[in-house]
Amino acid sequence: MGRHLIAGLYFTDYDTVHAGMLQYSNNTGFPFTGSWGVNYYKNMLFTFQFYNRDQTPLLELFDGTSIWWKVPYNFGRSRVANHSIGISLDFMNRHAVAFEDSLDIFLTPESGKEGKISFSYTFKNQRFHKRNMFAPNQGYGLSMKHDMITSAVWGDLDYNKSSVEVFSNNKVGPFSLYTRGRYEKLSGDPLAQDTLGIFDIPNYYIAGAFVPGREYMSPRGFSGSRYGDQAFMGTLELRVPMIPVNIVEIIKIIQIGNPTVALISDFGNAWNDADELQDMILTTGAEFRFALSLARSPLFIFSFGWAQSPEKWGYDWDKYLKLNEGDIVDFGPKPYFQMTLINPF
Repeated sequence: MGRHLIAGLYFTDYDTVHAGMLQYSNNTGFPFTGSWGVNYYKNMLFTFQFYNRDQTPLLELFDGTSIWWKVPYNFGRSRVANHSIGISLDFMNRHAVAFEDSLDIFLTPESGKEGKISFSYTFKNQRFHKRNMFAPNQGYGLSMKHDMITSAVWGDLDYNKSSVEVFSNNKVGPFSLYTRGRYEKLSGDPLAQDTLGIFDIPNYYIAGAFVPGREYMSPRGFSGSRYGDQAFMGTLELRVPMIPVNIVEIIKIIQIGNPTVALISDFGNAWNDADELQDMILTTGAEFRFALSLARSPLFIFSFGWAQSPEKWGYDWDKYLKLNEGDIVDFGPKPYFQMTLINPF
């Protein structure tokens, strides 16, 4: 890695689209330990996510400058136990691209200028292995972040957002047990698209790990919405090892395969400090997974499954036991098809 790096990128359609970015990073350790740099974006930094239940994509542009500092650290006890501390100062003009939407959960997305100070800490202990792409059976991590957005720095927005996330993979015989917990807190006056809660909106996941926009707290099999200035969601999965078989292969570049299955359970809640806490949302189910790979590396991992609350599973079982020959089966969970998360960070 170079001690000084300068990078730039420009894109245009020679008509209405002009996008670019310029980055400088300093890896000399001077005048601060670690790395620091300055990034400038114009129509190049963006987030992309589903918005509301009709799954219309929301594109939001972040134009401006980011000054950042990051320190990776390893105490020397394990080559794969890595810590990272980061601080950034951002001056961003957030622009939500206009579109038509049902607005059944969130209000019309807003735009605004935001001056943000961010603090982050990440710890991850996970050995490198090909299995990590589909069903890892080892590794754990912790991620914490606090964003302070204030007009005293720049812009016209004032709010704070904090998040804590943990995950763990454990070997259980030939299977792996995956656990994850997320907590978020929001205060102040954020934009409409940043509203916290538990929602039935699926997420985009690239390579089973990268989220190109906001990741919703969306329990599988849950229908509805629950708002709050604090929210928590947890996940338990018993994962079966991936079968290294490609069902479809196109000119040895594009593959569809690597099937696996998992038993799943999601739980969560959202609340305001002034309100009475509602009952925990809990769903359980099972899903079949397969990967769309590019050059044998997963590009998207999809899941097809069924999930609902334990109470509904009990009601459906009672109805099943009372079925007579010739009766129509008009009960059971509604199947879903969506992208799947394998590694949160």
